[in-house]
Amino acid sequence: MRTLRHLLFGFLLTLSIPLAATNPWDFNVYTLQNIGTQQNPYGSDFQGIAGSGGDDYFSGFSLNALTGPFVYSLYSGGNVNFQNGSISNGGIEALGNVTVNSASVSGNIHGGGNLFGNSGSINGSVILGGQNFKGPSLSVSGPIQTNVPFVPSLDLLSVSNFFASASQTWGGLAPTATWNNVYGQIVVSNLSSGKNVVNLSLSDLNSAWGIALNGPSDAYVIINILDAAVNNALIHDITFNLSGGLTKDGVLYNLPNAESLLLSGGQYLSILAPFADVTHNPGLVTGNLVAENLYGSGQVNLGSFIGFKDYHVGVPEPSTYLILGSLLGGVMFLAYRRRKHAHA
Repeated sequence: MRTLRHLLFGFLLTLSIPLAATNPWDFNVYTLQNIGTQQNPYGSDFQGIAGSGGDDYFSGFSLNALTGPFVYSLYSGGNVNFQNGSISNGGIEALGNVTVNSASVSGNIHGGGNLFGNSGSINGSVILGGQNFKGPSLSVSGPIQTNVPFVPSLDLLSVSNFFASASQTWGGLAPTATWNNVYGQIVVSNLSSGKNVVNLSLSDLNSAWGIALNGPSDAYVIINILDAAVNNALIHDITFNLSGGLTKDGVLYNLPNAESLLLSGGQYLSILAPFADVTHNPGLVTGNLVAENLYGSGQVNLGSFIGFKDYHVGVPEPSTYLILGSLLGGVMFLAYRRRKHAHA
């Protein structure tokens, strides 16, 4: 049964606040709520930039190893706690407080709250909405400003809506391609240029050792996994056999109904599960990883599902903005209140 947040997002599929220059698919990792918890911060690394609608906790972690056109490596809708790691090629923008302990940040800090930290370094400037900078052993190379009204450079609410509406819309599409299980390999037929939709169940997926996809270079494939919400559903590590010009950036797992998901070991391609608590234990995702909450220590390498560039949500009339913001804000607040202690 679909939850209130699914229904509200479904109602708002054609609505969106215009995005800033950063596109949603530029995020290597994005969560509608939180990354890690205070008791169990996220480990390992993300090769690209990350964003969240809530709080972010990292430990023994590195972010954004590749240079790019982004001012920030981490865009957060809440508080950020970063310890024992490094952020390269961009700083942090956060609505709340930022804490940097025994870590280095190669970029600016732009926060709506205060800055705390010890035994770390910030190679950039600091602009805070709060009035406190408490970091006696935190090195800052640039100027520090406080009591500056916080105006974010990116509308994270619209990013969240983009991913949620894309998942719901694609999950409602009829399949365009057929498949057969041939000696344990799912062989997909009828792939063509542009968008292709394949529907699989978790049992279909987890009973196979591989998926064979043959399509042209301008094709992309949405693999819908539409099972009703189950607790701690495991996506089986699977081998992809891509041919005909189709690349790994053209394949996406879409799980619009999942509420709790496990990833463990091996390699996965792009995953869109915007209503799921995703636990990513040691393993690898190569592409976009989108969840409601993300926990664990899995590695995420750079990649971007090309189908996101073809997905467009309508722009509402000006009078719709307040309705959109209040409904989506209410959905996220209720989800946050319900989930914030789940992985404590």
